[in-house]
Amino acid sequence: MSKPHALVIASLVMLIIVAAPGHAADQAKIDQLVNAITSLCLSGTQYTLKADVSGTISLIKRGGQGGISVDTREARGAAAIFDEKLRIEADDAIRRCIEPHIQKVIDAINGPDWTTPLPAPEALVGTWLVYNEAHQQVKRMQLNPDGTYRQWQGNTITPGDYKLTSANELKFSYSHPNGREDLIELGRISWIDKDHFQFKILNGYFPSGQIGSVLMYER
Repeated sequence: MSKPHALVIASLVMLIIVAAPGHAADQAKIDQLVNAITSLCLSGTQYTLKADVSGTISLIKRGGQGGISVDTREARGAAAIFDEKLRIEADDAIRRCIEPHIQKVIDAINGPDWTTPLPAPEALVGTWLVYNEAHQQVKRMQLNPDGTYRQWQGNTITPGDYKLTSANELKFSYSHPNGREDLIELGRISWIDKDHFQFKILNGYFPSGQIGSVLMYER
């Protein structure tokens, strides 16, 4: 991958991390995402990508001869619908380039889909940097394959257990030697990509946030 393309992809990830928590559709953020996708996928082509806070995403052919449009607020599975229309309208190279990124634009318009089916629990295994809504790092977590974790927050290291539930929720807890379990955090997660997910706090003891706030986990 060339360095300019790598920088554009990195900017796409950072834009969605900054824009999504505490969601309110922001045309400036949407425009930044669209411009990044345009630079990556549409430079030198006859197409222009447009999106706005009303929910419409359009690929417009210069000269007005053709194009596609999807209303993301009305259409279920808007990304798949856009991709299918794009398959008919544009060549395969353009479609393959745009397809991995269009959901980020939809999330910037509508907010993340907290009901998206989760990957396998193994996808959570690894070390994560955790950021608050101001994109300040608040802790680091190591999630282990056996369902245990270690958390580094300032000078404090805390062990515990985690569990991914069938209700699209992630639970962090601490089990005392006497059998008592303390619920540290319970939240719903939404994946951005395999190395980034959002964690919306629903309950528990939460030293790094409040109920309803959103933390960003970045690998």
